[in-house]
Amino acid sequence: MSAASAIASTTPARTAIVLACDDHYAPHAAVALLSLLSHTPGRDLELVLLSSLSSTWADRLQALVSSCGAQLQLIPLQQLLEQPALKQLASRPDQISVPHASAAALARLLAGQLLPSHCHRALYLECDLVVQTDLGPLLEQPMGG
Repeated sequence: MSAASAIASTTPARTAIVLACDDHYAPHAAVALLSLLSHTPGRDLELVLLSSLSSTWADRLQALVSSCGAQLQLIPLQQLLEQPALKQLASRPDQISVPHASAAALARLLAGQLLPSHCHRALYLECDLVVQTDLGPLLEQPMGG
């Protein structure tokens, strides 16, 4: 058993909170993350940001989340864009056209493939929202299957 498998097998199942943004939406993502952490205290959340951020914004968001006692996992959009499913879609421009959608917008469709194995659920949040109440009741809702 590899070290990663051993860690995953002993880590309790968690819910990932997923956001996606680039530098243009990074200030909005900062507000979303801060409001989420402020209104969902005491929850052990797996915060995941799908991004194509500059190192400046990546460092700022990491510091913000860290100052709230949490951790933020950054998954580069390039890692998602290399997924076979997205490559297949990209190879069919005659059948699929989404010229207005950014890579960050499309990334959320494949986010589940890159989440840690101990995350049994994921909640995607738009990065330009403000959380105004504890998301606990939503996170605890049975999803079936």
